[in-house]
Amino acid sequence: MSQDKKEEILAKAVHLFLTKGYEKASMRDLGKAVGIQAPGIYHYFKNKKEILQQINDDSWQKFHEMILDEAKKVTDPEERIKLYIRNMIKYQFVLAEKTLIVDDSIPMRHVKGRREEEREAIYFLRDTLRELTESKGLRNNINLTLAAFTLFSMVARIYRWYKPGGPLNLEELTEQMIRLFLYGFYGREDIRE
Repeated sequence: MSQDKKEEILAKAVHLFLTKGYEKASMRDLGKAVGIQAPGIYHYFKNKKEILQQINDDSWQKFHEMILDEAKKVTDPEERIKLYIRNMIKYQFVLAEKTLIVDDSIPMRHVKGRREEEREAIYFLRDTLRELTESKGLRNNINLTLAAFTLFSMVARIYRWYKPGGPLNLEELTEQMIRLFLYGFYGREDIRE
């Protein structure tokens, strides 16, 4: 079994699921996109659902490697939030279209484990924000779960609207997103530069 062919099937499936929709994309469509007969795909995957699950699993593994695992190494909670934002934005442009699969482009009923993965990310952010609140002695009355969901959503969808070559380069965008979130969370402009 060729790993290259398997990766090609996964890459073509991402594009196909996004353009036709998961439900409307057929194994025949995928075989045509890859350049093999539809039955040949079954040599690599049992069915379309297994293909989608593999895409999801690969995406979340990369999410852990690039974002959560790296952020967990940082002891200062403010720096942890900054690194989370930087790496989350970078992640979206490394994975490109695969990023679309792990958001709400595909109904959750088709992918096992996505809710748990998202919950883990939200809990990580909430706990980090609690630690940040305590370390700064903040009395901002912001619900930490709401703040965690806001942060997660704020940086998880940048690929939908950001265009390279626009008024902000990726680094400027990232720094402004960090300021926007932390200024709002702190309720004042006293974050460290």
